[in-house]
Amino acid sequence: MMFRVALLLILLVTSHTTSAKTPAEKFFSKHGTFSASLSPDGKQVALIENSSEGQKLYTKSSASGKRIDLLNLADFTENNAQIRKQVWIDNKRIAVQFTEIKKGVKTLLDTKGTSYLLIVEVPQKAGQTAVIKSVRTKGWLIDPLANEEDKFLYAKSGIYSKVYQIKPSQLSPHKKKLNKLMRKDGGQFVKKNERASVSGYATHWFINRQGEAAAVLYFSSGKSMLLSRLSDNQEVTELKRWDRDKIFGNEGAEKDLTRQLMLPVAMGENEETYYCLDFAEEKERTVYKVNFKTGKSEVIYKTDQYEIIELIMSEQRDSLIGVKLLKDGGIENAYLDTDGATTKSSSTHIADLHQTIATSQDKKVSLIYSEQHNQPGKFLIKNQNSEKTEVIARRYPQLKDRLTTHQIESSVLVEGMEIPYILTLPEKGKKNLPLIVYPHGGPIGVFDHRYFEASTQYMAANGFAVLRVNYRGSSGHGIALEEAGKKQWGKLILKDILEATKKVSKLDEINPRKVCIFGISYGGYAATMLSIKHPEIYRCAVNVAGVSDVNLYLNTPYRSDRQDTWMKEYIGDTEKEYESLKKISPLYSVRKLQRPLLILHGMQDEVVDVEHAFRLKLMLEKHNKPFEWHIFPDSGHNFLANNDTQVMYSKAVTFIDTQL
Repeated sequence: MMFRVALLLILLVTSHTTSAKTPAEKFFSKHGTFSASLSPDGKQVALIENSSEGQKLYTKSSASGKRIDLLNLADFTENNAQIRKQVWIDNKRIAVQFTEIKKGVKTLLDTKGTSYLLIVEVPQKAGQTAVIKSVRTKGWLIDPLANEEDKFLYAKSGIYSKVYQIKPSQLSPHKKKLNKLMRKDGGQFVKKNERASVSGYATHWFINRQGEAAAVLYFSSGKSMLLSRLSDNQEVTELKRWDRDKIFGNEGAEKDLTRQLMLPVAMGENEETYYCLDFAEEKERTVYKVNFKTGKSEVIYKTDQYEIIELIMSEQRDSLIGVKLLKDGGIENAYLDTDGATTKSSSTHIADLHQTIATSQDKKVSLIYSEQHNQPGKFLIKNQNSEKTEVIARRYPQLKDRLTTHQIESSVLVEGMEIPYILTLPEKGKKNLPLIVYPHGGPIGVFDHRYFEASTQYMAANGFAVLRVNYRGSSGHGIALEEAGKKQWGKLILKDILEATKKVSKLDEINPRKVCIFGISYGGYAATMLSIKHPEIYRCAVNVAGVSDVNLYLNTPYRSDRQDTWMKEYIGDTEKEYESLKKISPLYSVRKLQRPLLILHGMQDEVVDVEHAFRLKLMLEKHNKPFEWHIFPDSGHNFLANNDTQVMYSKAVTFIDTQL
């Protein structure tokens, strides 16, 4: 322990004082608009942006683009806060799910902060300011009833759970002290305003196209969780039952660490079909569509690495168009590619994600989200009257112009399996380019997609071709490819990356003598291991938050029993396979390293402990191997503290540029 403290006192930084040609700030700024919704009449768009001042809610006129600022969280509260969701109630009001976060909490889902449903009344005349009201009764918004003026549905759970129809006009201003003549929430939580009820604690209500509660997920008075349908006269019919002890575990009860726990979070096209998340996953990253009558289930969407916290449904409430992700410490919307994620082999493909988010009641105005591999996401307004489509907000306002990059999708045959890859070039027609091989993390259940990816575009902007490989174990390309990654951590996965590198290096666009490999997490492991094994291919390597000792990684104290079970199946069992796992660990092969290595790691990393970086450094020093490193004292696995993301990528690209 004393030795590690001493190391901390002499942390080394990279020796280069130069920086990348294109600044990292352009690609890794946290500024930009990430959420948009259209008013029922189509005249206004409500947007949420991140800025240097904090998170803001504002509107823009769909016709003129005129902006009205409604809510600045920095002015509204002194606490750390997030807007989790915003939706129009009617043409004058926006409902905002707002959460104040206590200092020191690392993720929104772990916070014990306070959550409010705010009602923001949009100014109707020049010079007016937004009036902000709130619901003080504990519960949650379940439907805005956007087609009805001054109404929304609100759920309240308890021994008896109920849905109420509430008028926002009767609510009081947020945190205003009530006098003796004022009733909380206007006295609206009464029998006459009830629209549905169930005996038990409801966790989710499902609303049909008519704006009525059609089904409910709830805990009964016994030891069960039930999904039940509601008839027009509120009769309850059970559709599915789960044993409560099996869901949460109970003292003396044996947990099944392999089973799924598929719970509905949104209704599909009928009252038997639901979109579900597997709550037995450590982090919910997969959306399933399940018919609870037939038992049929299919995967609809899977994130590359982030956690799903909510689904975004179509206006008709019957199909999935996107998800809300807990990403980089904040909430971000990701819209679905309706064409699927399958790569087209041996072809040049311009990926174009074009998703209609909302339309006005008269169907004349549409809000659209658009994104390509070389065009960051933007929100568009399409007006049928003028036949114009105009940008109303951007995810990356600092990158307004389409980038010059060119993308090629193809595959390579490795050990009888087609391995998809994506090659990004700085621009079409350029020859003899230096190449960065950029394997993704995971490695199981993660994938590289064809749309805008900031780190890839940043490297391309600095003159590099970038190769991303969806090696075996990757998701998004079928179950066979994903399952083929089992126990291949240091074996065929590395061969997949190597063979893709060899194939791409033969192209006229690539200089095979200028190839470097750069990765994060598992990608950092792969970068180090491949540079050790194949110095004839890779001239340098960058290891960011990478595993150096697989046995150490498998024995981390941060994991749950379920994760341990999964890792034994997909990576290895340290008790039974210690020696074979040791052989595939970079730590014990460092003496063979011939190429320069850069190590970057966050001191607060709870996924791959910083101990991996320290052990690797000691072995490199022992064998007098060339390396540079930098420790980020305040960052964890995702380099979220301060501007560490920008610094990390800048150091990596500068190092590679110097070596090549």
